[in-house]
Amino acid sequence: MWITPAPVTITALWDDVKSNDYFLLQKTKEYESRLVKNLLGTLQNVFDTKQQPFRIILKTPTRGLDNGYVVAVADSLKDIEVNWRWIMENLVNEMNVLRDRDERESYVITKFQALVAEIDKTMDEGVKDEKIRQAARSWRKSFDVPESERLLNFYAAAFRKNGMQQGWMYISENYLAFYAFVLGTETKLFVEFKEIVELKKDKSRSGLINDSIRISLKNGDVLAFSNLFHRDETFDLLESLCAKAMQRLLKAGTANSAPGRALPADGAAAHPIGEIEINLGPTTADGASASAAAPGGTDPSDLQSSIKAQRKNAAYTTQFNLPPSEHVMAECEIIFNMAGLPESFGKLYLSETFLCFATEREDVSFSLPLFAVKRVERVNVKSEVQLVIETWHATKLQLSLFLDKLALARFCTVLRDNLRAQSANVKSLSAFLGTCTTEALLVGKKHADPHGLGVTFGYPQATKSKDKQKLKAWLTYCRERGRHISMVRTPMFTRLIHIGIPNRLRGEVWELASGAVYLRCTNPGFYAKLLDDNKDKKSFSLEEIEKDLNRSLPEYPAYQEAKGIDSLRRVLMAYSWKDPELGYCQAMNLIVSALLIYMSEEQAFWTICVLCDRVLPGYYSTTMVGAQIDSHVFESFIEKFLPPIAAHIKKYDIQLSVACLSWFLSIFINTLPLYHAFRVLDCFFLDGPRVLFQVALAILKLNSDAILKVQDDGMLLHVFKVYFASLDEPIGSGKATKFDQLLFTALREFRGVTTEMVHDARRAHQLKVVHGIESFKKRSVIRNLRDPSKFTRPQLDWLWECYSGVLFYGNRRGDAKLADSEIGLEQFARLLGLVTTWGRLSATEISQAFGGSAASTAAAAAATPTSPSSAITGAYLVELLFRFMDTDANGSLGFQDLVTGLGKLVFTDLNGRMERFFEIHDTDKDGQLAREDVLRVSESLLFIFRNEKTAEEDVHLNAVSNFLRVAFHMAEAAPAPAAAAVADAAPAQVAESTPAVETPPAPVADAAAVEPAPAAAGDASAPAATTETTMTDPLLNPPPAPAEPAAADPAPAPVPEPTPNDQPAAEQDIIVSMPAFRATLLTDPVLEYLFHEGLVRSFILVAPARSTDSSSSAGAPAEERSVLDSLFKGGKRFANVVKVNVSEAKKRSSDMVKELDERRRREAAERQARRAASVKSATSDTEGEGGAREAGVDDEDSSLVLVEKGATSPTAGSGSGSGPPSPTKSAKSTTSSTTGAAPSAARDKSTLQMLSEVDKFLDQLGFDDDDSPASTPAASRLELHQTSALGHSDREENNPGRLVRNESSLSVVADTKSSLDDFTRLVGDIRSSNQDLKSLVPDTPTVGTPATAVAQASGKVPEKSELKQALLG
Repeated sequence: MWITPAPVTITALWDDVKSNDYFLLQKTKEYESRLVKNLLGTLQNVFDTKQQPFRIILKTPTRGLDNGYVVAVADSLKDIEVNWRWIMENLVNEMNVLRDRDERESYVITKFQALVAEIDKTMDEGVKDEKIRQAARSWRKSFDVPESERLLNFYAAAFRKNGMQQGWMYISENYLAFYAFVLGTETKLFVEFKEIVELKKDKSRSGLINDSIRISLKNGDVLAFSNLFHRDETFDLLESLCAKAMQRLLKAGTANSAPGRALPADGAAAHPIGEIEINLGPTTADGASASAAAPGGTDPSDLQSSIKAQRKNAAYTTQFNLPPSEHVMAECEIIFNMAGLPESFGKLYLSETFLCFATEREDVSFSLPLFAVKRVERVNVKSEVQLVIETWHATKLQLSLFLDKLALARFCTVLRDNLRAQSANVKSLSAFLGTCTTEALLVGKKHADPHGLGVTFGYPQATKSKDKQKLKAWLTYCRERGRHISMVRTPMFTRLIHIGIPNRLRGEVWELASGAVYLRCTNPGFYAKLLDDNKDKKSFSLEEIEKDLNRSLPEYPAYQEAKGIDSLRRVLMAYSWKDPELGYCQAMNLIVSALLIYMSEEQAFWTICVLCDRVLPGYYSTTMVGAQIDSHVFESFIEKFLPPIAAHIKKYDIQLSVACLSWFLSIFINTLPLYHAFRVLDCFFLDGPRVLFQVALAILKLNSDAILKVQDDGMLLHVFKVYFASLDEPIGSGKATKFDQLLFTALREFRGVTTEMVHDARRAHQLKVVHGIESFKKRSVIRNLRDPSKFTRPQLDWLWECYSGVLFYGNRRGDAKLADSEIGLEQFARLLGLVTTWGRLSATEISQAFGGSAASTAAAAAATPTSPSSAITGAYLVELLFRFMDTDANGSLGFQDLVTGLGKLVFTDLNGRMERFFEIHDTDKDGQLAREDVLRVSESLLFIFRNEKTAEEDVHLNAVSNFLRVAFHMAEAAPAPAAAAVADAAPAQVAESTPAVETPPAPVADAAAVEPAPAAAGDASAPAATTETTMTDPLLNPPPAPAEPAAADPAPAPVPEPTPNDQPAAEQDIIVSMPAFRATLLTDPVLEYLFHEGLVRSFILVAPARSTDSSSSAGAPAEERSVLDSLFKGGKRFANVVKVNVSEAKKRSSDMVKELDERRRREAAERQARRAASVKSATSDTEGEGGAREAGVDDEDSSLVLVEKGATSPTAGSGSGSGPPSPTKSAKSTTSSTTGAAPSAARDKSTLQMLSEVDKFLDQLGFDDDDSPASTPAASRLELHQTSALGHSDREENNPGRLVRNESSLSVVADTKSSLDDFTRLVGDIRSSNQDLKSLVPDTPTVGTPATAVAQASGKVPEKSELKQALLG
């Protein structure tokens, strides 16, 4: 790999491989000590100095003999030699021409820089930061990422799993990756952002440093990263990208057609679904969610500043309730002064359309549109610079700016330019002021035109005396502090709202507090034009609106007449046209009907826009994701503020959302009496969504005694119903009612619920909620399948994951219609790579073969067979499969189409699969294959075989060649001589197809497990992932092909393809029928196995297990790694495990010895009784029996001996020549020693202890006696004795044990079919390294020879019992 030339010093740490006058190829010096090698690799990874083992250096004699420039690096000699050959062929001759050394060096360095620039342009174009470019190379090399994926940033971090693994965290647009190399163990982690369900900041293990991030995944895994020196920056980036992924998941979860989009006459959707933005938090300047905004810069180095700017703009627009199109252009600290107000210190913000100010506590603030500014005057007072601003309402604002001269000039310039840009809005200002109620009231009118329905039909429960007093106070405030768009908000403004807004001003104050007034004044005539442009159109939303019109506040008189119903209809229709993706949702009619009592239609329209887009995001979408998120937020607030109620609800499993969800959806309009609900709305428009949670918490607290007595949902609903009916009842003897108590409790006791807290809680819960919605959609789609095609539920789940993933990544730049639930040809090509082992193509190959617009996809679906869509040999099979599954021929596939099509290929027999393959390639559907179809079948077979690795070279090429030869021989309508000529020319087609074999292979999954086997890309030395099944898999290691006729070359010699000049035209028109096609395939064992089971095994129908990929370094074969190296990797963890195991073994051995001693005493007593009886009955044998008694051994017990496993006959005891002992007698005794013999007891104890430790040690290595239950060492010896006597054992099966690598135990890996030499070497390593076992077994003989002898004798790797005998020696 070429790199930017970097100065380097030539040291003794490298060995020279090749050299000439100008260049030097070197290899890192190899160390025999693995400790040194692993330690060096760890240090290089931690300090980001890891180097590839091979490099090419440009010699620079002018800088010294030991200096040069590194121009290329590689991981293998093969790769670096490619660069070396290019240098020899393209540079050396040119360098020989140049005589001047400086000129030569300058020329070569420039050449290499141009090469690197070209490479970077194709991979990471636009990246200016050299560090990010270098990190991107390492990232792409370590992980198999799509070529279009872009690395955004990388950070040093430690992954906490089985200890701390220091490495590097890589963050790209769609993935989080982690790489570490510690003490010889390589750890890789690769996570999709759409799989993350929780992201939170965490403390370190010590709890002292906030340097950790905890990530929870959809499958339940929890990932902990620490040692993050830029934790907050990393968290903000991850949060932004996760929210972006959630937005895309929500879009993918919407319906195929927007409910509010106009329908043509035939009732079909006019356009596919477009982009929607369901904001789950503060919005950015462009209207998108701040956390979901994409890092759109071309250079990732600008990403952090871009995110900070987006967050600042989001906070600015949220704080002042401004349109989302505003950006902070300038800000400074000022002192604000106004007549009648004390000086206020705070921050001044300047954006495109507004000049805003707020103190730190936000008790004094204003949001002044620049088109409402009448005059700006600059006044120099002593050392300060003041700006005096006069508004259209004759109020004057004095601003003392704390800026230096240059910053002040820049601020004034921006302010002047923005004021000039508002000329269009200034012209429409007078018309807008005529619609404001305060303007009408100040000139003596009763109301403005247009007005709300309350002017005509009255206001709910209005008290004229109180309303008159409130109106007088408001008008006084408007004269002193400005009105509507120019109003300055002081603590009095908040107090007036909490007391209650007068009915005639309520609509205007709602509009002002929510920020809807700014949208209305900057978009004059938009509402009327929207209705006029869509007056004759229909949509699904309009049908739903008509159903709910008569159910909208039916108790209010206006909605019992046509005037009120028509106004409500027009506002709801207008919003459905404005946002067709949302359209209309139930509960919107309740809110709009309440707004129209106090507002005109246009005011109500812009207010409902603000509610749906910013204040209550996602509440009224098709999934109601916003309401679900706030339901979780409310439950978290109950746990924080009302823990007794939270515990009670959890105890009885009461579903609080059943009662509370309607509170939030209707903003209490459908819950409280209407005049009380309007008081809640007053506070809601002022303080935002936090009021909903404050009021809901107050309701629970005031009813806590009753709630703690309920035991089910029905009782809880009854408590709320009784309480809401009693809100007008007075408290005690005063005038205050229960509603006054509720509002006071909400605003005072729960004032700790802030807007920031609500936004943080929403972000914390949105990931889980969105994944829950996605999971529900998956269950619904699978449940509603018409034909599951015999797939099991886990298989359908996996297919849906692949299908939805392809939809999610359909267009990596966000330009695709992601909400469309059908996939095209290009997406199908990506999906095929996920569900098959042979269908994987790179992003470049897919783009070249199937890329393009939807029109090109439809054209590809209708293309003729004679115009292949790709130059990739055999890739046309992907398009054929797409056509086969696209039964509607509309150029797209749904999930049902995919399931049905795969089911036809998987769930059938040999003949069925051959028929499907025939049908797929029969492009003209005439039941016969033409010449082009047969050739395409051969290319498809080569495409399937292109990644297979076999012992015999060209075995699959030979199989395809035989297929062509036999197919042309058996073709119909072809004379015999012509068939022979075609058969001789058939290899030419294979020769043309050979480039497919040279295509870079993708990782091939384990066909037996039907799941992909992870392997590092490009790691030639990595051991092949095989299983017991794949060792005999004919597809991977097929049987030899039929013998070929003698030829000059061992491989089929390609010959030129027959052309019209070589043979008659009639000979080219061949036809292969289905029977002939089936017979042709069955003539070759490789193809027969492919259609019998190989093709089925190639489908990945089970989700691969997710785990951190930890493997040993250097790619060495697992059987070559010693136990000593494994012990070093395990470190203290393994030492602790061994210590515990030894302690347990000693305890078991001690208990067993005590049991044996007790058994010995009982048997001794029995023998003494038998000997006494024998003396009386047999006096003739007294001498012999006395000898036996003197020896302490009975004739009956002389055959009970200790036989170790693996012996062919029992050992004779004390000179006795007795035969094999009986299994029954053997079960009664375990030793042939006498009762009081101390040496024998010591040997028994040592043997038992040794056997116990061998059992424990073999269990550590992974040798399991799966076929027999666990037994004590004594029982094992009895079993061995019986086995030796009978000459065989039921446990001796031809199924060798397997060594399994485990992170938490010894890292020893061996294949089930390891060679005897590998086993001998492994046993030697075990004996030489296990010092703990040696200390437990004194005077143990060497193990190598006996263990090897057992292996050689059995002809296979021994089982646990045989290895135990070898270890005992």
